[in-house]
Amino acid sequence: MLRVLLVEDYAATARLIQTLLERGESRAFDVTIAGSLHEAERLLITGLERDAILLDLGLPDSNGIETLDSLLRFAPGVPVIVLTGLDDESVALKAVQHGAQDFLIKGEFDSSRIKRSVRYAVERKRVFSALGESGVLLDGVLNSSRDAVMALEAFRNGNGTVQDFRWQLANPACERVLGFHARELVGQSLHTVMPYAKRDGLFDGLVGVVDSGHTLDVEWPMERHGQEVWLHVVAVRLADGVAVTMADVTDRIRATRAPSPAVRNACGASLKP
Repeated sequence: MLRVLLVEDYAATARLIQTLLERGESRAFDVTIAGSLHEAERLLITGLERDAILLDLGLPDSNGIETLDSLLRFAPGVPVIVLTGLDDESVALKAVQHGAQDFLIKGEFDSSRIKRSVRYAVERKRVFSALGESGVLLDGVLNSSRDAVMALEAFRNGNGTVQDFRWQLANPACERVLGFHARELVGQSLHTVMPYAKRDGLFDGLVGVVDSGHTLDVEWPMERHGQEVWLHVVAVRLADGVAVTMADVTDRIRATRAPSPAVRNACGASLKP
């Protein structure tokens, strides 16, 4: 059973969400409701253990991103899903940048969607926490690899469609291969760092990995410090996200595309008067 803290001040909305979560499936969800940020913090301080939190950003005693920031201080290891109105999607996107796992637009989700969002959030947190806690062995593998190694989580809209990815982990080789230091990547979105990923097909390829479970194995061109480079990209599904390796294969690509010395000599000879 997944234990959920629902922080929502409007009683009718809170009851509806509680019903959507607890309906069927032999009570796979146990929902506790708090009507204010203060009440939620009091419950957490007094020992309430939850697997996930559903948080309305507009509460009587707190509003906006500050609501999320305050709650995360009391529940730093618990995945938070933000609830927002139709006109607040930009705020919800900012909330994700501040540490929320996902967001749901009120009135645009059903029982299946909200359950899936909670399960994905819990699983993502578990997997990426395990990666972060695997210690010296993981650090050794990442730091010694000449290839860029990274983990990105999927960012879905209210309908469950993947709209972006967010870096959760990146190794030192990312600076050499991608031109970005690891600290510039972690916490950032794919579209922010690599706006050309959508145009060049990488984004759609990663979405395919998440949705189908198939492995992506492609050679992909990107711009690094104003120059085109070619990367060999391999991506596999990791929870509701992807684990990716990227190797610089620019020299090999250029060599296979460039004419051989014999061909160059022949071409040169044919141009001579």
